[in-house]
Amino acid sequence: MREKKEKIRVSVYQKEKEKLSNLSQETLYVAGLMLYSAEGGKKDAHRITLANTDISIILFFIKWVQMFFDIEVGQLRFQLHLYENMNIGKEEQFWRDSFLGKVKKSQFYKTQIRSLKAGSFTYSGSTNHGTCSVFVSSTEKKVKLMQSIQAFFDLHKI
Repeated sequence: MREKKEKIRVSVYQKEKEKLSNLSQETLYVAGLMLYSAEGGKKDAHRITLANTDISIILFFIKWVQMFFDIEVGQLRFQLHLYENMNIGKEEQFWRDSFLGKVKKSQFYKTQIRSLKAGSFTYSGSTNHGTCSVFVSSTEKKVKLMQSIQAFFDLHKI
């Protein structure tokens, strides 16, 4: 039974990967806008911020701001949010290694270490590697981002 489910999963994955392999620039742009609309920071008018526990989302976002907002990797800043029961050094190294050597240690703000409290997790596995926040400081680019999101939703209402 398990083998059958795995075969189905692999087959669906391959079909979807093929379907998504040639997305247009416009489609990628909208994907990033929707990601930011759902997960990005909206309060700070001077800084683009996205936080997530999923390294794939963080890596996509980094690529996306480079492609569409003319951001160099060196302009990015990061901050980790970890829990006191974690191996802090190991988790910091996990995140640095995830960026394939493109991010310097100096680009990381001081890691925030939080105490564990009962009921503080909203989903299973939320403490696997903690949360990574990505920051881009630019009022001009934040205005462009937020106005692009607003324009999209104004144009595509039900």
